[in-house]
Amino acid sequence: VTAGANSQIAVNGAISGNRVDFFGGNGSGFTQGAGASIATSGGQRLLIQTDSIALNGAAGSITGNGPVTLQPAQATTTVGLGTGAGTFGLSNAELATLSGFSSIQVGYYYDTGLVSLGGPVAFTAPTAIYSAGAGSAGITAGAATALTAANGGTLTLQTAGDLTTAAGSTIVSGPLTLNGHNVSLGNSFTASAGVVAGLSVTGTGNVAVGGTTSSPTRHAGFAGRGTLP
Repeated sequence: VTAGANSQIAVNGAISGNRVDFFGGNGSGFTQGAGASIATSGGQRLLIQTDSIALNGAAGSITGNGPVTLQPAQATTTVGLGTGAGTFGLSNAELATLSGFSSIQVGYYYDTGLVSLGGPVAFTAPTAIYSAGAGSAGITAGAATALTAANGGTLTLQTAGDLTTAAGSTIVSGPLTLNGHNVSLGNSFTASAGVVAGLSVTGTGNVAVGGTTSSPTRHAGFAGRGTLP
């Protein structure tokens, strides 16, 4: 499905297929109705690319066994996850509509809009969050952020801007990769139960890690200038 600038794409019934793509132009929006469902199969992707998004279906109403990518139409559009503010916003309840996917990608690698996380943010598959274009406004997680990747899934936060997690925020996942310019981490990181997980932190500028870490490979892959606890 392809729509133009400032258009609205609405799914109010059941859609199924191998590969399913929704493309909207600049200023476009996507809405899943309360009773709607979307299903992909054959290991093919689901892509939703619009500048705003509303997933109003029931938990598990968007299914697939391949990758799912959710990204703004414009590189500069801000992204909000959980209670974080952003034009392209996905609450924790909206993230719960996703089920069965092999991986989740939020944002496009070359995006530059600020990504803000707040409150519970639970992903049901290995996840990558991107805002890695030149001049990126970065990725930030507020003090109440509780970020998780289910079943020991990998988690990657990658930005060309600053990556900041506030004191009091938590991350529970399998292998965790955090890449940014100036990286300031106040969060605690706990490896999922039964998972041999590593923490890789890379900064092109200064790196400060001040939270607590519970992982068999503590600070593995650390790079940059800064301090470790």
